[in-house]
Amino acid sequence: QASRGLYTCPAPPRSPLAPAGCPRIHFKFRAMAEGAENITFSVYKAGGAEMKVTVASSASVLDLRELYEAENPPPPPNFLKMCQGPNVLLDEMPVARLERDEPIFAVVVRETRPEILMQAAGTYYGFEEMLNEAGKGCSDATAALTLGPMPSILQVLEELAGEPTEVERLKASSKEGLLEFSGPDGCMLVPSLSLAPLLKHVGEKSVKSLTIKVGVNSNAFNQGLGVILAASPLLDPTVAEEGLPWYVYNSYGVSRDKRSNAIKFHPSMRGGQLRIEGRGGFDYSDTGFTPLNWSESGEKLHMFEITVGADGENRLRMTGTEGQEWTKDWKHQLFDGRNAPSVHAWLDMGSRSNQPVITSPISVDVHFE
Repeated sequence: QASRGLYTCPAPPRSPLAPAGCPRIHFKFRAMAEGAENITFSVYKAGGAEMKVTVASSASVLDLRELYEAENPPPPPNFLKMCQGPNVLLDEMPVARLERDEPIFAVVVRETRPEILMQAAGTYYGFEEMLNEAGKGCSDATAALTLGPMPSILQVLEELAGEPTEVERLKASSKEGLLEFSGPDGCMLVPSLSLAPLLKHVGEKSVKSLTIKVGVNSNAFNQGLGVILAASPLLDPTVAEEGLPWYVYNSYGVSRDKRSNAIKFHPSMRGGQLRIEGRGGFDYSDTGFTPLNWSESGEKLHMFEITVGADGENRLRMTGTEGQEWTKDWKHQLFDGRNAPSVHAWLDMGSRSNQPVITSPISVDVHFE
């Protein structure tokens, strides 16, 4: 059982034998150092099967744990802790110090650290389930289909951790379904996702483009705000970045070593002064209307529809709270037809503001043609 990094192991029986009826699995691993004495331990799942693990006497608990995990990997983002008697076994502990005839219990521990859960958000079962269901329901690959609205990132983290998880400077808005963020480094709203489960059902190898739909607004003034799209680490680039312009105003949220673009505008500022920072981006652009801020609009959101093509051709369509529309294109490959980019909320100098950026649930239209 885990609680904020504290671990309590169940008290094991004194006998090294498994309970009656418990299946036993025998594995023999080579010694980790030539000529070293081998030690064999009985490792049990909690209330489950026994596994014999053999390591060199010079090995550590980490070596023992990794050998066990190779055959019994815990579901991400969880991890294993080894226990013997009432003690949690630290990874750096030499196995020579362990009681050879006492059982070792492998306990699956839920990860609760928000920064680790964020990294594992793409493993949330709900995303794969959503992609599978969309694929099963798609009878015509010539038509677009919609994924979402996506679950809130707070919901995803709670499911992974098994308990509500606090993320610094991110919280649910008083208006149902919306999120508020005011941190300095942005906050992921949707992780990068592989479309493989969807493509499997549809019988296609890739899709032409995605349209990511997200509402954004704030009472913050003269602070660029909006969203960042970051390419998946698995992206297979087919369009070179060489020759594309590099544009930044303050470089907040983008860097040359990351394939991403930051889309920022300014509520209550004449013309909205929208810009896209990063590779292929552009300077301040007049949207043709002054976007009302959160309070002025009666707590409404401006809608971004961001189409990213597998060919690197992208388009931003902004619809204001009063129905105004503005569109502009840019080039930069953030999507390869199979791996969708992650979406992050952004607020320039967010740590200095008491006015958060407010975002809606995110939907994604998938275009096969």
